[in-house]
Amino acid sequence: MTWQADDTFSTFDVVNILGIKRVTLKNWIDEGFVKPTYMNNGRGPGKNSRFDTKAVCMIGAFSA
Repeated sequence: MTWQADDTFSTFDVVNILGIKRVTLKNWIDEGFVKPTYMNNGRGPGKNSRFDTKAVCMIGAFSA
C-alpha cells in the first residue's frame, strides 16, 4: 500500500504511531479534547473512528 495524504487512520493506527494508550485516546475523544475526522456509530457496541493526517498531528501535539 502506498501512503497518500488523504489516507485516514484507525484508532489502532494512531495509538501505535504516537505511542499512546488506547484508553487515553478514547478518554480524550469522550471528553472533547480530540475529535475524529470521521466517526461511524454503527449497530454494534463500538464506534469506528477515523483520523486524517492533520488530526494525527494535532493529537501528537496534544500528547506532547
